[in-house]
Amino acid sequence: YLWAGQTMEQGDYPQAREQFLALGSYQDASEQADECLYQMGMNALNGNDPLLAIDYFTQLGPDYRDSDMKLKNAHYNAGDFFFGEGDYETASQHFKAAGDYEDAHRRFIGCNYAPAKELMERGEYALAAARFEEVLGYEDSKELWSQCIYKQGEEKMLAGDWAGALAFFDRIPDYPAAQDGRRECTYQPAMTLLAEGDTDGALELLLTMPGYKDADELANKLR
Repeated sequence: YLWAGQTMEQGDYPQAREQFLALGSYQDASEQADECLYQMGMNALNGNDPLLAIDYFTQLGPDYRDSDMKLKNAHYNAGDFFFGEGDYETASQHFKAAGDYEDAHRRFIGCNYAPAKELMERGEYALAAARFEEVLGYEDSKELWSQCIYKQGEEKMLAGDWAGALAFFDRIPDYPAAQDGRRECTYQPAMTLLAEGDTDGALELLLTMPGYKDADELANKLR
């Protein structure tokens, strides 16, 4: 027991823990072994090895000193590390496990935001929009979500799918660019109807977009 205590005082906590555990129920050997494990967790936490710290504090359980908070701290640090590595899925798991530690909830939300921005930059607007939609209250997510919806509408326009484009623009009625997009999605079908000789159908559409391009002039001619 004294030998284990000396080993502990020297800071060799893993060895001291083994010695205390070997003593079984002798005096407070079990409590001292737990303290060694706690100190091992602290060393790992302070030494920037959060995964090892998680292992130690998990072994201790939530009721030993402040091990529950230290465990959350370790999960937070692990989340921060994986976030920096671009592994947002793993980071998300750790920030979630960090619970109420500091701004873990905000960081957890940010794990959807960061990959959403990457998807958006790669032009994968549908996937990006789906992720932004999960965190619309975070930073500028709502604005970026609107941009992703608009971009999908714009792609439909370029393909000549006016109805498909309009379906996207209708989802963002307050987005300035979408308002012109909606008018264009009505103007082009009107031009098609006019070319086909359906003047009544063309006039009906042109009357819904006063002030857009030459819609007023054409409508006056068709009346």
